[in-house]
Amino acid sequence: MASTSLIMKKSFIINNQDITLTDIRGNYVDSLKAQFPTHEGRIHMMDLVDSDFDAKYKDFLGTYDTVFALNVVEHIEDDQLAIVNATKLLKSNGKLIILVPAFQMLYNTFDTALEHYRRYTKTSLNRLISMELELDHSQYFNAFGMLGWFVSGKLLKKKTIPIKQMKIYDKLLFIAKTIDKLSFNQIGLSVISVGVKK
Repeated sequence: MASTSLIMKKSFIINNQDITLTDIRGNYVDSLKAQFPTHEGRIHMMDLVDSDFDAKYKDFLGTYDTVFALNVVEHIEDDQLAIVNATKLLKSNGKLIILVPAFQMLYNTFDTALEHYRRYTKTSLNRLISMELELDHSQYFNAFGMLGWFVSGKLLKKKTIPIKQMKIYDKLLFIAKTIDKLSFNQIGLSVISVGVKK
């Protein structure tokens, strides 16, 4: 049986996988449909904290082997409800993979402009996940990116990441990966955790 995944992100490369894409914003959903015209029936608008979640998304409940919430939960005030509802989408033994920004001390003008409610630590994210799921894995990554995020957003108070900075980061990606290996992923700009539905 083919595995099924639901991605909560504004863009994702579909590579012969049975994937459903969702976003809360209609313009992003329209953009996804334009980008992946052959998968239009697998692209939907979804609100993880909809007050009528079970009824509105009943056809999605218990359907997915994996749900990815990539840079989603930090945008939701009631993050616990978001996890509860994301868990409802999973089959038994399905996995919820969450990626969020790390360390509240790094919160700056970028976060404000991106409408982040908060940043997380492994402890705070894992506590949230463990209320509904069995924790399977957790780690930080992109320690190298912390410097640019701090300087541009905290010290210089920029509201968008400078294009030059992104281009430099892309060229130095091998360094970022090396730093993560050397630090054993014990610190980073982001944290990713995986929970399993039992």
